[in-house]
Amino acid sequence: MIWIRKSRHQHPIRKANKKSKAAQEVLDKLNAFLDAIEPEPVYFLTRLWNDQQQAITYKELREAILNGYIDVKTIQAWQNDYANFVNEHLKPLWIEAMQAANADLLAAHPHYFFDPMSQGVLKWINEHGAQWVTVIAEEQKEAISAMLQHAYSGAFTVDELARAIRATIGLNKVQAKANLNYYQHVKKTLLENNPGMKESTAQKKAQEAAAKYAAKQHRQRAFTIATTEMAFAYNKGADEGIKQAQEQNLIGKVVKVWSTAADEGVCSICGALDGVEVEMGADFDFKGNELYSGQKETPPAHPRCRCALLYVEKEPPKYKTVPDQEVIQNWNPEDQMPTPEPPDPAKPLIPPAEKMPPGMKYKGKANLGGTGEMHLYIDDTGQEWLFKPAQSKAEKPEAFRAYVQEAGYKVQAIIDPDTAVPVGTGELGGKF
Repeated sequence: MIWIRKSRHQHPIRKANKKSKAAQEVLDKLNAFLDAIEPEPVYFLTRLWNDQQQAITYKELREAILNGYIDVKTIQAWQNDYANFVNEHLKPLWIEAMQAANADLLAAHPHYFFDPMSQGVLKWINEHGAQWVTVIAEEQKEAISAMLQHAYSGAFTVDELARAIRATIGLNKVQAKANLNYYQHVKKTLLENNPGMKESTAQKKAQEAAAKYAAKQHRQRAFTIATTEMAFAYNKGADEGIKQAQEQNLIGKVVKVWSTAADEGVCSICGALDGVEVEMGADFDFKGNELYSGQKETPPAHPRCRCALLYVEKEPPKYKTVPDQEVIQNWNPEDQMPTPEPPDPAKPLIPPAEKMPPGMKYKGKANLGGTGEMHLYIDDTGQEWLFKPAQSKAEKPEAFRAYVQEAGYKVQAIIDPDTAVPVGTGELGGKF
């Protein structure tokens, strides 16, 4: 699920003497953003888990219990669900968090521009998104696998365990185990306190209680993920924003200072980090599992961590020198060679209208395909002619159609005389 990676950077650190007003402000702004944004991912995550629970049938769960493992098809479906969740919900929220983290930098430097499509931002989003899908899908698989092992304990029937498992889909291993223990405790207590109660009745009441507990667990888990992911993106965005500002020559050498709330709710890890200062690109030195690669470069230090970083400019930017420009000679009109006027284009030759040839003899309909009604005629010289009546689809005479056709052919003769054909208007067989 998670892994530990040795810090890539070993830099000396020192403690700041006292939390500054600026350090408290960055912390307050992060927490205000988290309070505003957390409900959205919580809602979509709990809805996703509910959909996953509804998608799997009790028959499939019973088969998994009898086989001792969840089938690959179901696991793949979960991974696809989480991949879609990242693309549809998490990625846009990560971008929003990064942009919010750069609001102060933009206010201080009006010419600053945060690029959410930069290589650094996209690299983190794509790599972290893939890691997140892998980790959460693996946690879910481990939770279900752990519950399947209870099939061999004899404490549950197959149907009983299937119902218990379904309600916990989306939880991690520890949460799923806690839910199953809660179910057993409720069932046992009901039977002990109510000697006349049927076991099936106790099971049903225990399942209802465990389902309510599972819903609470899902909300807690969604809140943990939402807080952690939004804090991670916010702090990564702030870090990437400083790098972009340095590339834009707006700020110089910067160090980053860890900031956490100085109250009784702070954990020992974050309490020890408060005020610690390291160079840009360096890792903070703290113990604990590394949830994702690059985690120790910025907060969070652990799930639900709400710490932030203060970036302190130590040296002003070193302005880049502008290379020598080519000397542009003044333009002298006398040096300009006269440009000859282009010749006038030749006037187009408009072909004359064809007169009706004498001695036209009807030879029947011509089937050319896609041209409407056409008739074949031959004149006295043996030349074949095609005649198209000027009429609507309902065979209503409309003379203007003939003139439009004639005009079209004449335009073609102007554009490309080699492909043009002679055309004219007239009356044949009682039709115009």
